[in-house]
Amino acid sequence: MDKNKTEIKQKTKKKITPQKEKGKKRNSVRIDIASPFTLRKLNLPFNKNRGLINKKIIHGMILNISGSGILAAIDTKLKVDSYVALKLDLRGLESIENVIGKAKRVEKIEHSEYLTGIEFVEQGELVGRFQLTDKEIITDELSNFNESVNRVISKYVLAKRLKQEAITELR
Repeated sequence: MDKNKTEIKQKTKKKITPQKEKGKKRNSVRIDIASPFTLRKLNLPFNKNRGLINKKIIHGMILNISGSGILAAIDTKLKVDSYVALKLDLRGLESIENVIGKAKRVEKIEHSEYLTGIEFVEQGELVGRFQLTDKEIITDELSNFNESVNRVISKYVLAKRLKQEAITELR
């Protein structure tokens, strides 16, 4: 993706609409952020010969993030309900690798760009759905999102709040 971050946000602004089911409310706050990231598809069902994580890297731009997932613009169309391994680098605060995600929403926004909602999932979902043994899935390759993502989001919110307070004091 060689587009400017602002350009991507402007093009997708009209497309970003709440996708909540009736009666469901978000449990976490969404934070607008323009940050590049990468992902790799998971090879499921699992086959020892080809490995769990696909080698092809897909590039994208995170538009917003919460404790439950991300909304991003990516350069490859994912299938809804497909699983991915995410590498998030949130504006240099911290890098988190191989967080498991599930594509929940995919909309074409440009010639080869897709607005994609990715939900963070626990390793246990893969173990149960694909009948994987713990040794096949619970490895250093994949990590649960809860601790790492929530820690990074808390750091980001705190840094943003401190920056805003510093700006306010200067006025």
